[in-house]
Amino acid sequence: MKKMLAALACLVMLTGCSGQNAKIGVGISTSLTKSASASEESDGKAVADVAVAAVTLDSKGKIVKLTIDAVQTRVEFDGQGEILSDLEADVLSKREMGADYGLKKSSSLGKEWDEQIAAFEEWAVGKDAATVLAMTDPSQDETLSTQVDLDLTPYLKALEKAVENAK
Repeated sequence: MKKMLAALACLVMLTGCSGQNAKIGVGISTSLTKSASASEESDGKAVADVAVAAVTLDSKGKIVKLTIDAVQTRVEFDGQGEILSDLEADVLSKREMGADYGLKKSSSLGKEWDEQIAAFEEWAVGKDAATVLAMTDPSQDETLSTQVDLDLTPYLKALEKAVENAK
């Protein structure tokens, strides 16, 4: 996770600064809503969905560069609390997984997560941060509707924090 944050911050700083008045921010949004207790019928799981956004804003609050990534960590356990997951396994971000993430087969657009988030990032560049943060449904925008069918909520939460943190 630290490696992902550092890489995102460096990427934004190296590619996004377009002047001395540029502001850079990083934001993280975490959700545990997919976690579940163990029962007699099934094992339990602790799931953390973490979205990270790094943004560069110009002096007028327009997005110059946006980079988003996400990690989903899952630890399964049985009814006695014994951990069933491999705690030594690498936890890759969705960007690191690329085509191996597997969203393409369930996407109505036939696009993988990294393709969709790249399209969203590209769409956001040049727009006022408030305009981008108001985009809760990609189907509302002619351009995004053909490139993104993701639920943008966690990424917008991370972006909102990044904008608030921009200095």
